[in-house]
Amino acid sequence: MGLNIKRELMGDLILENGIGYIPVSSKILDIILVELKQIGRAPCEIEIVEVEKLEELPSYNYDDKLITVPSKRLDSIVSAITNLSRNKVVEPIERGKVLVDYAEEKDKSKMIEMGSLITIRGFGKYKLFSDKGETKKGKERLLVKKYI
Repeated sequence: MGLNIKRELMGDLILENGIGYIPVSSKILDIILVELKQIGRAPCEIEIVEVEKLEELPSYNYDDKLITVPSKRLDSIVSAITNLSRNKVVEPIERGKVLVDYAEEKDKSKMIEMGSLITIRGFGKYKLFSDKGETKKGKERLLVKKYI
């Protein structure tokens, strides 16, 4: 971030009708109001929106993706999402570029639970949404939703 704000103090950006909504901690609210004048090269306007006063909260948009994996191991799921081999996804996992439920996960063999959020730097954020059964060969079919 250009303002030297820790990412943990901000929520996820939600875009709706050309407007970006981002929940922020009260600790950084004043800094954002005073200092944030542009994002990249685009000028921006900052406005405080009280959650209680919104008629309807903006919601996340998803792209659905059906993946087939031999097991719910982290490396298998990341490999299926990114279309890279399991050998190639081991390095980003071990270097901390993969987060599970917003925490670094360096164990490639960790079993991932349904409902977990997987963030892969350079590829996006995904939610392991539901189990769609098994294939004839015993592989698991999973519905993954990509945040857009």
